[in-house]
Amino acid sequence: MGISDTPELPSVAAAVCGMTQLGHGHIPALRSAVETFGADRLVLGTDFPYENGDIFVRAIDYIFASGITTDAETILEE
Repeated sequence: MGISDTPELPSVAAAVCGMTQLGHGHIPALRSAVETFGADRLVLGTDFPYENGDIFVRAIDYIFASGITTDAETILEE
């Protein structure tokens, strides 16, 4: 199946999909995802239970450390 066989453009499909924000603490990736898809399309993503304790806490803390405070609250509420 090629792109010409899909019922809609990938950009249209991405606009209605939910996506995890799992970026392994990489703030530029998180900011790019917010800018590209919108915070309302992102949900908290972790590798829990494989990552737990301090690593799990960092998966949440880096969202706030990114400086996208309002968007961070949106991501964590979903």
